Amino acid sequence: MIVTDRGEPAFVLLRYDTYQRLSGEQGGSIVEMLRQDDAGADFDFEPPRIGDIARPAVLD
Repeated sequence: MIVTDRGEPAFVLLRYDTYQRLSGEQGGSIVEMLRQDDAGADFDFEPPRIGDIARPAVLD
């Protein structure tokens, strides 16, 4: 089934087993899927400081 947004195809409704087959999903727990064991996936990550992204509201 195709779901449209203003007449344009936007989403597809399909059986979960079909989705798994098409996506190549192997199953397993969420922990196994989120685990990052690949040595090649090493990268530096420095999250922004909250002071750099949050500012007090100006209510003038």
